[in-house]
Formats: sequence, structure tokens, C-alpha cells
Amino acid sequence: MFSQSSVVLDIHHPMQSGLTMRTIECIGAEKKILTTNLDIVNYDFYNPRNILVIDRVNPVVNQDFFESAYEKLPPDVYNRYSLKSWLNEIFSD
Repeated sequence: MFSQSSVVLDIHHPMQSGLTMRTIECIGAEKKILTTNLDIVNYDFYNPRNILVIDRVNPVVNQDFFESAYEKLPPDVYNRYSLKSWLNEIFSD
């Protein structure tokens, strides 16, 4: 289902801080994200063409978001959020 989708819904837990793993998966898979996590706008990969923040109580979704194409991010952004980069960060001296 995930691989066939162009947009993925991400509803984070209200007490959660930071991003969900689903967010990172969507970046790598080049999927658009419809999310309740307002903090996502503070990250370097945020692009309003790829990420739409909605209110969990009163969600408003513009149809154009679903109809427009995913806009690729710069290669360094994909690399920064890759598993290899994460492992290098964890195990670096």
C-alpha cells in the first residue's frame, strides 16, 4: 500500500516530540506527507509542495496538494536522513 501511494497520512501522538519514523520513511521513498505534526516546518527538508500540515481537530486539505507532483529534494538532504548517515553519526568518534 505504501509503495503505491503518492501521499502518506502521518498523525503523530499529541505528547510526541520530534518526527515520526514514518516521516523519515516518506523522505526516502519520495512520498508526500499529510501530517498533524506542526514541528515538521522547522526541518531542512520541509517543502510545502511535499508536506501539508493539518489540524487534527479540523483538517482542511486542498485538492491541489494531491494533484501536484512530488518535488525532489537536494541530494545532500536525502543523504543527511539516510540510514548510512545516521549510523555514521551514532558510531562516529
